[in-house]
Amino acid sequence: MSSVRPEIIQATEDNLPNAFLRPQWPDDIPRSCPCCGKELHPQINLTYGYGRIGRGCKWLSWWITLPWIPMVFFVVLPLLMKLPGGNGAGFALCILFVVPAVFFAVLAPLFPRSRRVQCFPCRYSKDYPAFMPQPPHEPGHDAR
Repeated sequence: MSSVRPEIIQATEDNLPNAFLRPQWPDDIPRSCPCCGKELHPQINLTYGYGRIGRGCKWLSWWITLPWIPMVFFVVLPLLMKLPGGNGAGFALCILFVVPAVFFAVLAPLFPRSRRVQCFPCRYSKDYPAFMPQPPHEPGHDAR
């Protein structure tokens, strides 16, 4: 006979196998929208990622290069290919467009991350600092 207790084998809503995968709502963020009062859900309204400055850097990394791609490939490069000296000028021009995009893409992760709460019906959005939860300090123990 097995020594497994029967109350552990029975699956209830409290001990489902994937219960640890469900995102929990943080205690320091309000559970309802301050503007419209709609209830916020962690799977829909809460995201973890770049803060405002990091999102701005990612936006810049895309939009510094993206609008210029058609002009470079369809206007500038064909003109530079006709110049004597080959493709060196065209290659230098392409590098000038890629370097700022790479710079801002590398810079974005260096800024603090945040937890962003968004309410889609009223367009409310707020960033909360992302932090690693600290274990509770037990009195009498060294906190190293």
